[in-house]
Amino acid sequence: MVFDILLVGLLQLALILIFWGLRHFQEAHVLQKLFFNRWCFVAFNAATWAVAWYYNQEQQVFCQPVAWAGVALSLVLGSFLLFPFAAKKRLRVWMLPIWGVNWFVALYLLVFASDEYLIFLGIHLPFFIGFHFLLRYYKRRHPSPIYGALYFYPALMGLPFFLLYQTFLMQQSLGWREGWVAIGGPVRVLGLGFTLAVRMETLLCKIDLVHFPHHVEVAQGKETIEVASLSTPIDSAKAVKAQFSDLVNNPLDAYLSELLLGAHWKYHTQLCLYDGWRPPYHDPTLVMSTWLFHFTDGFEYWYTLPQSAALYQILFPEQPVQFQCRCGKHQLI
Repeated sequence: MVFDILLVGLLQLALILIFWGLRHFQEAHVLQKLFFNRWCFVAFNAATWAVAWYYNQEQQVFCQPVAWAGVALSLVLGSFLLFPFAAKKRLRVWMLPIWGVNWFVALYLLVFASDEYLIFLGIHLPFFIGFHFLLRYYKRRHPSPIYGALYFYPALMGLPFFLLYQTFLMQQSLGWREGWVAIGGPVRVLGLGFTLAVRMETLLCKIDLVHFPHHVEVAQGKETIEVASLSTPIDSAKAVKAQFSDLVNNPLDAYLSELLLGAHWKYHTQLCLYDGWRPPYHDPTLVMSTWLFHFTDGFEYWYTLPQSAALYQILFPEQPVQFQCRCGKHQLI
């Protein structure tokens, strides 16, 4: 806790020094309403996202993003930081579909954070409003461009809204054609997410997580475990794999089935601030699918965990079920 406060304080001091050092280099750019210099924009946003990433690693917020999600987020945020520098139209046309996904990222953060985050932000809001008007008062009496650096903590606390506002200002600067190219990015992401969600719903019906009337003995052990309901009794893990061979042999279905069976114990699906342990990994594909379909009332962690974890070990024996990482380094259990 002390180190967290110290980190924010040191970054705030660094931003003040950067803004002060660049105070004579004012320039016109797309976000000049917020930052008098493009490099101040980069420093401010980089510091904000660095603290957000650090806090997510240390605490239990969004858990650890899977590899593809981490790479995709880096590309999207990289395009966001480069946006004020992309003056050539040819460069912008290639960059805009990736940059446009910032709309999706901001909304995803807000939806996942849910009402707990809004309550948290509401508690801080009176302080932010008072701070803003106090800063405006001093700015009128002692004009200086460095005051913008002092919004670091409010921007950090309201990161999804701050990202949305900056993305909105950037979108306004685009021409009609460029604007539609940019919007194509999040539209494609939503379309892909919806398509995968539909497929996952189909796979869920095949796996039938809700009912587990049969029992089966694992081939190399005596322990009896529950697996999905099947048309005929099954007496070995090998037969279970054969029954679901069409799921594991198709790469796309294998990926989606692994997410379904790993939900709630390997993959995080919703923000919960009231328990000590939670799944270590975060895959947006699974989260978006639960938002779109909810997988029927039976797809709840307290109902499907033992059965889905057991079936997971049979169908994906090469995948680890003991993890070296945790949702957050300081999770309680």
